[in-house]
Amino acid sequence: MKSNNAEWPVVSHVGGIPATTHDTHAKTPLRLIYIGSVQRGKGLYEILRGLEYASVSGIKVRLVIAGRGQEYASLKRFSENLGLGKVVSFVGPVFGADKAALLQSSDVMFLPADAEGLPYAMLDGMAAGIPFIVMQRNRAIRDLIIDGVHGLFVDADDPYDICWAITRMATDRELLVRMDAEVRTHMATRYFINRVKELSESLCARHKIPKLKERNMYSMQVEGGRRSDRGGIAAATVRLA
Repeated sequence: MKSNNAEWPVVSHVGGIPATTHDTHAKTPLRLIYIGSVQRGKGLYEILRGLEYASVSGIKVRLVIAGRGQEYASLKRFSENLGLGKVVSFVGPVFGADKAALLQSSDVMFLPADAEGLPYAMLDGMAAGIPFIVMQRNRAIRDLIIDGVHGLFVDADDPYDICWAITRMATDRELLVRMDAEVRTHMATRYFINRVKELSESLCARHKIPKLKERNMYSMQVEGGRRSDRGGIAAATVRLA
């Protein structure tokens, strides 16, 4: 790609995560996950409050927080003070095969309440077929996720709203399975590796950009994990090198 008389090579980055499976029995705990930095402005304290309300109401749920940041120790103390020590697990940052395994064993992913445009964790979640509880409504998120179809949108400042979303997904596993199917279909028809690669190459050909150099991110991210062509829907991005 040429810009200001300079040539910028374009690299196709391709990534994939094996798809998850959901337990359809409402009596089993709903497996929630958050992947990202642990800091204020993400809505994490509100998530824990919502989780507390749901647990007090008898909803069986588990939450894994994967990440680290300035609020890590404080958030962990807050969780323990709420009596969520056996409900919430803090596992720190996860990468590669550990990240893929965590995604495969999760039912719902929280998307943070900050202004981040397009969280990479969201793409990983969609690749694994995981529905979302969305705590933000920016344009990039709305382009990918439809409220009630691929997940549920909540007021990031309202723990009761978060509790409602947790409760609904925990008690209506058929809804969870339908959302899972919608996420997979959405990824397969619009963002599957071959589809995005085809569009990228077409774009490069139209603008006379040199042939793409392809870099397989899947092997780097999953480190030996097995990709399923049927269920392992993959996300792909194209960026300037």
